[in-house]
Amino acid sequence: MTRVHVRGVAAIELALILLGMVFLTVGVVEVGRALHAYDTLAKQVRGAARYYITTLQPDVALKTTATKNMAVFGNPAGTGSPALPGLTTSMVTVLEPTLNAGVNEVTAVATGAGSINLVSVSINGYPMSSMTATVFPDITFGPISVTMPFVFF
Repeated sequence: MTRVHVRGVAAIELALILLGMVFLTVGVVEVGRALHAYDTLAKQVRGAARYYITTLQPDVALKTTATKNMAVFGNPAGTGSPALPGLTTSMVTVLEPTLNAGVNEVTAVATGAGSINLVSVSINGYPMSSMTATVFPDITFGPISVTMPFVFF
């Protein structure tokens, strides 16, 4: 084989390897973005549930609206930009005994020392758009929720 042929073969091998490396790199970046989005949603839900159980707001409807704002914007007023692009308050569900009587997730749970009520906050259907939709499809997250004990004030 002549030197010209060897350089041509090396160029083809480099092109094939680079193609695979670029594909692998884009895949790792997409998985990292998905993990970041999931972690952000989990933190937002946890913070919103914590807000709900610690706030002394007698009006349950206002408290629920403020909790949804906490899950999306990180503050009860609902100001600023959402924690993630495309996240809206309509994706947030707050289940609490006085609002959802008879809903199994939040009814009184018997314990050894009596019963406790639970509040559950969840985000469902968050759409994460892919940077490279032609290679990796967009994904929609399932429900991300947290349930905490709730004490009536």
